[in-house]
Amino acid sequence: KGTALYTSTFTRPTIRFDLRDNELKLTKTAGKSFYETDKAKNDVNTVLHISPGVGDSEVIKDISMYNRSITPSGHTFISSSMTVSGAAGIYFDGTGDYLTIPSSADFGFGTGDFTIEFWFQYTGATTYPYLLDGRTAGANGLFPSIYLRSDDGYKPAFYTNASQRIASSVGCSIDTWYHLAIARTGGTTTMYLNGTS
Repeated sequence: KGTALYTSTFTRPTIRFDLRDNELKLTKTAGKSFYETDKAKNDVNTVLHISPGVGDSEVIKDISMYNRSITPSGHTFISSSMTVSGAAGIYFDGTGDYLTIPSSADFGFGTGDFTIEFWFQYTGATTYPYLLDGRTAGANGLFPSIYLRSDDGYKPAFYTNASQRIASSVGCSIDTWYHLAIARTGGTTTMYLNGTS
């Protein structure tokens, strides 16, 4: 909320988000298996950091200045084989797995600029897999949601205000990593799949 990191086509990132020059800087926390942010970026609402300590109970942590509580559900776990760059990623097996972040007015984007971005891959066919679901108990409204359209080649779609707002023209393949960003600047919202809108 507050910043559109992308305003035109870009080369998809090849390094972890936390290592980019324009992103948060991390420092090792004594006695812990994760890093803490320097909290210098006040426009970042939630940043998930996944500890290289696979199996550690503190591996999924919000390292933004808000330190939001992250609650895994189902059989969500850290996998060293599910990673783009780095030591580990979060694995969801597609049956009741998700992360919950407490509701906050910070996620009400209003009419201002914002960026949502992440890496994903899916490992098998499923009906409308949600990558981000901001709806409250599945209710429609001004809640951002991002899902793959299983009826149309698993093309990413951005949904808000009870309507699909943006749909990619490019479908996604099984077992392939993709970088997805949704950015709004000056009232225009754009979806970028691997840096292309």
